[in-house]
This record gives sequence, C-alpha cells and structure tokens, in this order.
Amino acid sequence: MSEIYYLCRGQDDNIGDVVLRRVLARWSAECGRIHVFMGAASETFVASTLASVGGDVKVYTSKRKWMIGLFRDTLRGRGVLVFNPGEQRLEMRTAFSLVPLLTIQALARLKGGRPALRVGVCLKRTVGLGSRLSETLVRQSVRMSAVNAWRDTETTVRFPGRPSCDLAFAEGLQEREVSIARKRQILAVSLRPDRPLDLAFAADVISSFAHAHQLVVVFVVQVRRDADLARRMSKLVPESRVLDWPRQVGHGEQEAAVRALYRESRYVVSDRIHALIVAVTEGSIPIGFASASDSKTRTHLSAAGMLHPEWSREEANAEDLTEFAAFASETPAWGDPLRAARAELAVVHEKFVEAARG
Repeated sequence: MSEIYYLCRGQDDNIGDVVLRRVLARWSAECGRIHVFMGAASETFVASTLASVGGDVKVYTSKRKWMIGLFRDTLRGRGVLVFNPGEQRLEMRTAFSLVPLLTIQALARLKGGRPALRVGVCLKRTVGLGSRLSETLVRQSVRMSAVNAWRDTETTVRFPGRPSCDLAFAEGLQEREVSIARKRQILAVSLRPDRPLDLAFAADVISSFAHAHQLVVVFVVQVRRDADLARRMSKLVPESRVLDWPRQVGHGEQEAAVRALYRESRYVVSDRIHALIVAVTEGSIPIGFASASDSKTRTHLSAAGMLHPEWSREEANAEDLTEFAAFASETPAWGDPLRAARAELAVVHEKFVEAARG
C-alpha cells in the first residue's frame, strides 16, 4: 500500500487555494493512506480542503514530523511525495525548502521506491542568485519526478513536463449546464488591492457598463484581504452590493456563497485567476482585468484553451469593456473549452494514480 505524503500549503484567506488543493487531495486519497502537511492552516481551511477525501488521512501541523514519516516510508519503498500545487516562486526560500525533498527523491530512486508527483504547478521567476539556484534545483527535482503537469503556458515553455491546466477546472457545474450566461443579471467584480487602481475611474467604467447592459453589480470577496477594496468600490458604484466574507463564516460556506453568485452572473471581471476559473466552472463569462506586466490570467486561461478578453488597468474605459464583453459573449459555449480542460485533467489524473500506486 502506498503512503502518500502530500505537501499542502496555501493562503488561508483564499478560497481558490482551497479549491485546487481539494482536487489533489481527492486524487491522492485514491492511491493509499494520505499524510497531509498543512502547517498552521485554520480549521475550516483544512475541513474544506479535505471535504471530499475518504479513507485514511493524517493531518500534520509539524513539517519535521511529516518529513520523518516521508523519509521512513521512502526507506520502506512505500512513500510517495506529492508536491504542493499552485504558484511557486523561484527564490532562495524555495531553494532551501527543496534540498531535503531532493534528498528524499534521490533516496527513492536509489531504493527503487515510489516516484514523486508534481501536478497543477506554475513556476514564477524572480531575480538574483536565489532565482537561479532554485531554478537549478527545481530542474533536478523535475527530472526525478514521474509526473510533471504545468498549469500555465509560461512554465510549459521553460520546463520539461506535460502542458496541462489548473486543477480548479475540475470542480463546479457539469459542462452541459454551462450555457445560459446571457440570461443572467449580475456583473460580479473581484479585485485585488495590491495593484495600482484609480478607484473613481474604475467605478465609473463598471457602473456605465452595468447600466448599459442592465446588470446589477456585486463586488465579491473571494480572498479576505480584498474586502476593504470591495467595500470602497461598492460605495462608488450606485445600487451595487458586496458579497463579504465575515470572520465567523468558514471556507466551505464562503465558497458555496461565491459559487452561487457566479451561477447568477453573466460576467465576472477579475484580476484573480481563481475568481475567473471558478466563474467559468459555474457558467459565467470571464473578463480578465490586469496590468500590462501581469500575464497570470492570460497564461492560465490560455493553458486551458480559453481565448478570453483582458481589460487593461492602465487603459480601462467602458467602450473597451463593452467590446471585450461582446467578444466573450460571441465565443462558442464556454462548456466546450471547459470540457476539454476537464478531459486533460482526466488524463493527468490517470497518470497520477498509475504512478502513485506503482
């Protein structure tokens, strides 16, 4: 029986980080006993991430104990290392964290044991010695991994492995249900606060677009740290409201509320990739809202075969947004690229299970 050691760390205030890690937790649990390192994650983050996991699961808050278990089961030929999905920055901290994992990968190869698996990952370059060193170590780790499936087009170009897409595409509505966005009456907006933004101008553009298309604007808090910006924007857009995330509301409850709203939304405008992905999986039409220097939304949706409009923060205007929305609305049913994305993930899932079970 395989002992699956899943490195599962995410941002505790982020619903998207739960969604993609839940998919990989479910896959891992199909292959054996699962050992999940989640650090200091909150109770509801853990519960939501492991909500669909059946069978034997052990959650670790100590990385040292998790590593000792992985080392022991690797010596026995039963340990399988599953890398953390999501974005990984190539920096010195990444290099330091990879050294013990590389040692275990080398030990597994020497002992003829189970392989390491890396799925739903994108690698983001930084600058300096840390970036170069961590990239070198990642390449060594990739060579010793049985499955490497990248979630964005940029990583696919730079590293060997399988071009794939984000694990979050596996959740949500069935494809046959994703076809009625034109009948919906909500414009959902989810914006991050750590990018330059002229609030009054953006509010005016959003308000004008919503009025022209007879849509109700709802500012969505899918990441807790976005709440203040959502409230400020709502005050500037007449008749809008906020889907907030109160402290007493857990991850599972908030995700359900966000998904329910997206199922009523014609468009979702966002610079957060998992707002756009969750929107697509709930039948809404995604419109990226990004700076010229930020390619994340474009590279992740493109990896799933989804050509989509991107509204520029620097040059935003209502006419452009209307053109982008028209382009998106005329795109063939979003259920088609979603079906293709899920078919790709099904192939990766099969390879993952085959490798993990040995």
